[in-house]
Amino acid sequence: MGNSMAISNEGVEHFLARQSCPYFQDGRSAISEHIQFQGSAYQDRATALIQRGWRRYGSDLYRMRCERCGLCIPARIDASTLSISDSMKRALRLNRDLTIVPCDSRFSEEHLRLWRAYSRWKHLAALDDLEVESFLGLSAPWSIIFEYRRSGPKGELLAISHIDPISDGFSSVYFSFSPKAEHRSLGTFSVLAEALIAHAHARSESSSSLHMQGESVFQYYSNPRDAAENAFYYLGFWVPGAATMDYKARFHPFSLLLSDENSSLPSHWFTFNAKTEAVDLLQAVHWPGL
Repeated sequence: MGNSMAISNEGVEHFLARQSCPYFQDGRSAISEHIQFQGSAYQDRATALIQRGWRRYGSDLYRMRCERCGLCIPARIDASTLSISDSMKRALRLNRDLTIVPCDSRFSEEHLRLWRAYSRWKHLAALDDLEVESFLGLSAPWSIIFEYRRSGPKGELLAISHIDPISDGFSSVYFSFSPKAEHRSLGTFSVLAEALIAHAHARSESSSSLHMQGESVFQYYSNPRDAAENAFYYLGFWVPGAATMDYKARFHPFSLLLSDENSSLPSHWFTFNAKTEAVDLLQAVHWPGL
């Protein structure tokens, strides 16, 4: 993560790290603030921190603290209010034949084969097993892997998603899929499916709610929906203007964690019905980085 500087120690390691910006390839640097927890301490504090804009990377929770730039904006959505576009409808139809199965956070050899294929296709390189363990925090007992399998006796694995359950929903960590399933729009489908599972799990609090059929996801978004009860799917950072992260604004209405005139750090969730509405507000308040 680049150079680091410890700034606190209250039973956890707390530090700043400086590195090249991962979202804009123009030479700018980035500063991230990290907290490393041990064991159950993560679960005890994760919800409050994620609600305040933190994300998980391996064993760290982090948020961006860049000088003169605030473009890494935490975003979350609610399955019960999402507007479903034609491209999303297509993704829902294409994946009606899938089954979404939860499992523990340990990678199997089947998971590793899919990860290696995705990494070579997406990044033109593959991390070794120890790097994967560090990057995704696979030893984290609180985390869930969702397997996306083709329904049927063979149950071919097409995608895997890493999710941290918190008290008011799910926080997305990472998603990878088989390159041969590129035509399925699995990234779009996974956001819709996991937002729904977060909603269903919050309402039932049963482990069975973590298991979902693609057909059920399709039917949910094809019919009138009941309002959620404070069940959110945390997307991580929306980064306006960055091609790899700007896609998150396609899922709307969405809420952004923004600061007000009395705070230097993001402190309130504001809901927007469209990307243009959010950009207009950010420009009006001279948001740093725009």
